[in-house]
Amino acid sequence: MDGASAVRSLCQLPDAVIGPTGALTPVKGLQFLLGAVAHPWSGLDIYAYYGEDRTYSNPWTVGTTQGGWGNPLFLNNGCLDQNLASAGAGAFNTPITGTTCTFDVQRTQEFTIGLWQTVYQGELGRAVAGAQYEYVKLSAFPGLPTGPSTTTPNQGLNPNNNIFMFSLRYYPFN
Repeated sequence: MDGASAVRSLCQLPDAVIGPTGALTPVKGLQFLLGAVAHPWSGLDIYAYYGEDRTYSNPWTVGTTQGGWGNPLFLNNGCLDQNLASAGAGAFNTPITGTTCTFDVQRTQEFTIGLWQTVYQGELGRAVAGAQYEYVKLSAFPGLPTGPSTTTPNQGLNPNNNIFMFSLRYYPFN
């Protein structure tokens, strides 16, 4: 997978959520991808990409019922505590009993840089080596203040991932 396809497949954010009347309401968003490719010499490709998907909140409250996307009244205090004893053991969004994990994604970001170097090209085909680094970050909408501090909203889970990949490819008769 090259950098552009990695950024494009980063995260599937919602298009709509159930509104206060039970009808679907759209979730507004923004998506972009910037990239550059350089060929400093024959057989070497260097690339860099940055992409972001962002959603905007559309919360609602009817009586004591909270809903929508990115509602600041949702609790996210259980996002860091997975329930590993249930049937869905280890699944995302299965917090320990008594805690809540809404984790409405506000933004996903990815930065990718990599290269492909031709290491052999001849009658038998072509062989290339590649290396890639990716930095991926998810950010959730803040929720209600929880825990020992009642002044700071709980952000829930905000993972930062560093990914390194190495690949060797052979293209016969190329």
